[in-house]
Amino acid sequence: MSRIGKKIIPLADKVKITLVDGHVTVEGPKGKLSMVINPNTSVDVENETIVVSRKHDNKVAQAAHGMMRAVLHNIVTGN
Repeated sequence: MSRIGKKIIPLADKVKITLVDGHVTVEGPKGKLSMVINPNTSVDVENETIVVSRKHDNKVAQAAHGMMRAVLHNIVTGN
Protein backbone atom coordinates (compact mmCIF):
# COMPACT_ATOMS: atom_id res chain seq x y z
CA MET A 1 0.00 0.00 0.00
CA SER A 2 1.16 3.52 -0.72
CA ARG A 3 2.88 5.17 2.23
CA ILE A 4 1.80 8.61 1.02
CA GLY A 5 -1.75 7.46 0.30
CA LYS A 6 -2.24 6.08 3.82
CA LYS A 7 -1.66 9.44 5.50
CA ILE A 8 -4.76 11.36 6.51
CA ILE A 9 -5.20 15.01 5.56
CA PRO A 10 -6.20 17.24 8.49
CA LEU A 11 -8.61 20.09 7.71
CA ALA A 12 -8.02 23.53 9.16
CA ASP A 13 -10.88 25.36 10.89
CA LYS A 14 -11.50 27.74 7.99
CA VAL A 15 -11.39 25.10 5.23
CA LYS A 16 -14.66 23.70 3.83
CA ILE A 17 -14.75 20.60 1.61
CA THR A 18 -17.60 19.43 -0.61
CA LEU A 19 -17.86 16.02 -2.34
CA VAL A 20 -20.40 15.84 -5.19
CA ASP A 21 -20.62 13.29 -8.04
CA GLY A 22 -16.93 12.49 -8.33
CA HIS A 23 -15.78 16.07 -7.78
CA VAL A 24 -14.16 17.54 -4.70
CA THR A 25 -14.26 21.28 -3.98
CA VAL A 26 -12.12 22.89 -1.29
CA GLU A 27 -12.83 26.44 -0.17
CA GLY A 28 -10.72 28.37 2.30
CA PRO A 29 -9.19 31.76 3.07
CA LYS A 30 -6.75 31.49 0.13
CA GLY A 31 -9.44 30.74 -2.45
CA LYS A 32 -11.46 27.92 -3.97
CA LEU A 33 -10.15 24.91 -5.93
CA SER A 34 -11.82 21.82 -7.31
CA MET A 35 -10.77 18.60 -9.01
CA VAL A 36 -12.19 15.37 -10.37
CA ILE A 37 -11.71 12.28 -8.20
CA ASN A 38 -9.94 9.44 -9.99
CA PRO A 39 -12.38 6.53 -10.51
CA ASN A 40 -9.86 4.10 -8.94
CA THR A 41 -9.92 5.97 -5.62
CA SER A 42 -12.51 7.11 -3.10
CA VAL A 43 -12.39 10.20 -0.89
CA ASP A 44 -14.13 10.34 2.49
CA VAL A 45 -14.38 13.16 5.03
CA GLU A 46 -14.28 11.85 8.61
CA ASN A 47 -13.94 13.94 11.80
CA GLU A 48 -12.29 16.99 10.19
CA THR A 49 -9.92 14.80 8.15
CA ILE A 50 -9.82 13.56 4.57
CA VAL A 51 -9.11 9.88 3.89
CA VAL A 52 -8.19 8.65 0.40
CA SER A 53 -8.51 4.93 -0.32
CA ARG A 54 -8.30 2.55 -3.29
CA LYS A 55 -11.27 0.85 -4.91
CA HIS A 56 -9.16 -1.80 -6.69
CA ASP A 57 -5.86 -3.55 -6.02
CA ASN A 58 -3.75 -3.06 -9.14
CA LYS A 59 -0.82 -0.90 -10.29
CA VAL A 60 -3.02 1.83 -11.78
CA ALA A 61 -5.06 2.17 -8.58
CA GLN A 62 -1.88 2.16 -6.49
CA ALA A 63 -0.39 5.04 -8.48
CA ALA A 64 -3.66 6.99 -8.42
CA HIS A 65 -3.98 6.50 -4.64
CA GLY A 66 -0.76 8.31 -3.75
CA MET A 67 -1.23 10.97 -6.40
CA MET A 68 -4.80 11.83 -5.34
CA ARG A 69 -3.74 12.13 -1.70
CA ALA A 70 -0.79 14.38 -2.60
CA VAL A 71 -2.86 16.66 -4.84
CA LEU A 72 -5.67 16.94 -2.26
CA HIS A 73 -3.14 17.76 0.46
CA ASN A 74 -1.72 20.56 -1.70
CA ILE A 75 -5.20 21.91 -2.40
CA VAL A 76 -6.14 21.89 1.30
CA THR A 77 -2.91 23.52 2.49
CA GLY A 78 -2.84 26.06 -0.33
CA ASN A 79 0.49 24.98 -1.86
